[in-house]
Formats: sequence, structure tokens, C-alpha cells
Amino acid sequence: MKVLVTGSGGFIGSNMVKYLLNNTNYEIFGIDNFSSGRKNENLIKSLQCERFSFYESDLSLAKEIFQKIKFDIVFHFAATPRVLYSVEHPVETNENNVSNTLMLLDFCKETGVKKFVFSSSSSVYGDLVDFPTKESSTKNPKSPYALQKSIIEEYCKLYSSLYGLDTVCLRYFNVYGPGQYAENAYSTVISAWMRGFIENSTIRLDDDGLQSRDFSYVTDVCKANLIVGSSAENFNGEVFNVACDNTTNLLEIFDMLKAITGNNPAIDRRPPRIGDVRKTHADIEKIKRLGFEYEVSLKEGIRLTYEWYKTV
Repeated sequence: MKVLVTGSGGFIGSNMVKYLLNNTNYEIFGIDNFSSGRKNENLIKSLQCERFSFYESDLSLAKEIFQKIKFDIVFHFAATPRVLYSVEHPVETNENNVSNTLMLLDFCKETGVKKFVFSSSSSVYGDLVDFPTKESSTKNPKSPYALQKSIIEEYCKLYSSLYGLDTVCLRYFNVYGPGQYAENAYSTVISAWMRGFIENSTIRLDDDGLQSRDFSYVTDVCKANLIVGSSAENFNGEVFNVACDNTTNLLEIFDMLKAITGNNPAIDRRPPRIGDVRKTHADIEKIKRLGFEYEVSLKEGIRLTYEWYKTV
């Protein structure tokens, strides 16, 4: 089995490579241009082995890779994230998140890839009021980034119905864990605050702190990817929430970090951020029917993230 992990130099992508190396016998290929930074470059180098090969390349130059290697599964993590950045640069982020992904779908269609697993986002729902949120809830993206994820979900369905490429979309809820640096574009409040707690220095709090999130530990996200990617089922563009079916507000996260680190940093309070939603809380019954169960509790995940963060 040959699999491609796009964005393998990023937070979730690098964790996915490690997860596949530890939990499968797949032959793994990674691609990344390190446009989001080179924090994981040494990690990727250290992972390279007989079962893992890495290409430093843009997706736009990946066609020759597809011509050389017949992939069975493509796990697509590569993207230009950041809600605020997409608000400020909608054309650039659309090129990277929509046009490049459409091109990747075409490579998959032309070369007989068996399954395309797309990393979508809970941001496609917008600021909803029905909780826990089911996949059938109306999409209402509030930023170009969220809209771009929504558009690719539709393209995935289209490529399945028109061309027979089996696709599946995973809507992640607030992924965190080791490998997520504070400056990471996907950084949750957990990682954004971790350095401040370790050093007992001022942290930033947007809004009143009562906004809440359904947090997802990164290895649980990797497990969900492997479950759908290795499934014999044809999903034809189906979407699944990936989360832990719980919601925790930021002030509660503050208290957890305070208990784990023993520190109590000062808070720099700021106005709400443009494009942010007030609450996320996922219904994950649908992916549970495929055998998914989240394994890492929030408190344990924060502890593991803290233990990693102390080493970097």
C-alpha cells in the first residue's frame, strides 16, 4: 500500500507520518514546501527511512511524483490556514486552498488513486446555535478560509460522482498536541498559551474567555484519517466530524494549564477576533459507526502537550 501525505512538514501532517509508521506497514511518501515554516524540517529528516520518503515541493509541481508512483491513498493536509490571513488575502489563500487542491484531485483522478481523504474544518459551519453539531447542519462559512474548505468539500463530492474517485472529508474541531508551536497557523489557545504558562509571562485572551471549543488531540485526528483512508467503504464525498464530543471554555483551559504548570500568568485582554465563532461542539456519532473512539482526554492531552513543549 502506497500513501501520500501532503503537508507532511506541518503540524498534523508530520504527526500523521509518525502515526502511519507506528500503526501500519504502508509505504509512505510526504510532500511539503515548508511555506508555513521549517520548525519540523529536522523531524521530517529524522523520520525518513525505507518506508518514508519526502519531497520538498509545491503541490503544483507534484504531477511528476504521481507519474512515478501509483498511490493508493492520498491524505491531504496541505493548506494555507489562518482565518484572519484569509480575510486579508482571499485571492492568495483561494489559489493555495482551492486551485491547488483541485489540481491534486485531478492528479488523483488521472492516476487511479483509490481514496482521497480531505482535511476540512469545523469552520464551515460558521457560528451555529444547534449543539452538538451534526454533519447535516447547514454550512455558513464566515471567512474565506472556511469558504475555501467548504468549496473543496463540494469538489470532492463532484469528483466522486463524475469521475469515480472515492473521496471523504473530515471536519476537524480545534486540533492541538505535540508539534503545534504557538506561532503555528492552526495554533489552538492551548499551544498559544503554553509558552506563557511555562515562563509565567503574559498571555493574550481575546474576548471574555467564555467562548468554548470542542478540542481534538492530534493522534485522535490521525486515527480518524487512517480509519476512513483504509476503509473498504466507498464514501463518495461523505463528511465526518472529528472531535471529542465535548466543549470547554477558555477560562477552563486557563485553569487546567494553571494546575498542570503551577504558574498563573497575567492576562492581556483583547477584543474578539474577526471571523471567530463563539462555540464549537461536535456530534461524532457518525464517525463512531466506523469504529472511531477518541482516546486522549483534554486534561491528558494538555499534559502531553506541556511535556513536549518543555523540550523545544
